Amino acid sequence: MEIKKTKSLSPVSGRVIDASVVLDDGRVYLVKQDENGTVYKSLIEQDYEFYRMMTADTVTEQVKSSVIFLYVSDRCNLNCPICYESGQHHQELSLAEMATLSKQLKNKSLVIMGKEPTCHENVFEFIKLAKRKNRPMLVTNGIKLADYDYAARLKQAGLSIITLTFNGFDDKIHEALSGRPLLDIKLKALSNIKKTGLRTTISTSLTRGVNDNQIKRLTDFCFENRSFISQLRLRTAQKVGACVDVEPFTMSELLNLFSDALDIPREDIIKEHLFWKDFIKELGPLAPPKVQAIIRARLCAFSITVIRNKNKYSCLGSYVDIEKLKNARFKKVRYLYKFLRTLGPRYITEYIWALMDIPFKPGNADHLMVGFRCWPNIYNIDLQENRKCPSMQYKHGEFIPFCYSNIIEARSQSQGVTS
Repeated sequence: MEIKKTKSLSPVSGRVIDASVVLDDGRVYLVKQDENGTVYKSLIEQDYEFYRMMTADTVTEQVKSSVIFLYVSDRCNLNCPICYESGQHHQELSLAEMATLSKQLKNKSLVIMGKEPTCHENVFEFIKLAKRKNRPMLVTNGIKLADYDYAARLKQAGLSIITLTFNGFDDKIHEALSGRPLLDIKLKALSNIKKTGLRTTISTSLTRGVNDNQIKRLTDFCFENRSFISQLRLRTAQKVGACVDVEPFTMSELLNLFSDALDIPREDIIKEHLFWKDFIKELGPLAPPKVQAIIRARLCAFSITVIRNKNKYSCLGSYVDIEKLKNARFKKVRYLYKFLRTLGPRYITEYIWALMDIPFKPGNADHLMVGFRCWPNIYNIDLQENRKCPSMQYKHGEFIPFCYSNIIEARSQSQGVTS
């Protein structure tokens, strides 16, 4: 059964082509035909009802960006078997170009990234320039941060937010996903980050059969280190770059894995999403635009607030009655009261500021933001849905939706086209 018509990308040329989203045996697929007549039928989502909920919000044009990814380094100190940038070659951002951007952009989150941004000798200067009118962030594998002096220099340069890739607590996992044993190095880097006071997100690439059993241990670790870890991000390894042979998780599968690992009922996780959606709707123009963009239902991103009480886990959705709130009088007040009573004012401030990438010292050790990411690939990307992405990558003088940029770059390199 056809659900809708849309646009996608040709795996042959990367051009925009017609596509359809169809329902088949309870699963949702994207179907398209390339210029050579080859037909592709690619899985989007295992759960149709979940797909309907997460695609209910529509947009007619690209949403305004709040996060800009800046590719500063084409070099890396690892050779990860699951690298989504494997085989790609980018033109590194120059300091002069960074200086120009830092003047043009204001109040944006500027993400210093690359194959490994710390491999660039001017990474500290990039951070200083980004700090002038914006919020610098760094995405890193953390190897160089095993040196305390290096981590301290990042903080001194003006960095306040760091995302560190950490895929599990077994060196066999690191060997499989990063090509070498890294557990001790990663733990040393995290120890140094803690000493510097950098606010930190732990980012984990979940790969089927490799580290999908690490979720509870990762969550426990984040709670034990809430003094500097403000978020856990779980994303699926995707069919981009070197990951051509992986079988990605769909978003509903990621949530099911998390639900099972922490023994949080899946319906509570869904209730939290509905709570936020209704709360933002009730607030209307009072809700900050960036928060509205992040809360907007989209299939590639999902967030919940996990609560720990005597080593038992729950989430915000475990404490709300959506139907009762919908039918209540003075709904704005009741939503806010429920939020305050469940989480407390300090965590609410941290939650909102984290959504807006504003530095804030992590507070209550009993609450943690957990984000899920399920990027599309060239086979299942729905360009209508991709317009909801608030993250842009700056490339060659243009601002391009992040996932779209990665997909096109990977396809171009596989075809022997250099950027």
